Amino acid sequence: MSSHDSGFFGKGIYVTPNSEYAAKYAFGHGGIGTNYDPHPHDPTLRAVLLCSVCVGLAYPVTREVDYGGRSSGNSDLYGHPLKSGCDAHLALVHANKGYQAVDHEYAQYGEVVVSQYAAVLPLAILWVKATA
Repeated sequence: MSSHDSGFFGKGIYVTPNSEYAAKYAFGHGGIGTNYDPHPHDPTLRAVLLCSVCVGLAYPVTREVDYGGRSSGNSDLYGHPLKSGCDAHLALVHANKGYQAVDHEYAQYGEVVVSQYAAVLPLAILWVKATA
């Protein structure tokens, strides 16, 4: 996470178990992410990191608890540190809701927020190419 990004679900390092979501983020598709620097020899490629993430106790982000009864807008966690006693936040999101938290039955992607880089172990760089 960059220093100028407060984070929808708290301050931290954002990862996803969904490769499609990670690739969309790398290309800046759908209003998420940024069109990151391309591969130096092939400008149609973007890097997606395959990582292992260590999570001890994750706080589940929910609309009913973390949005103060609002049906839209950012969660109450926006820009705040992770919940006390938790080393991660877990949010299920959907594009139709602006990548804000949704109930599990409507989930399109998952996001995990950890507070320390030490919790993320990069394993490989995957070079992905956009399709139509």
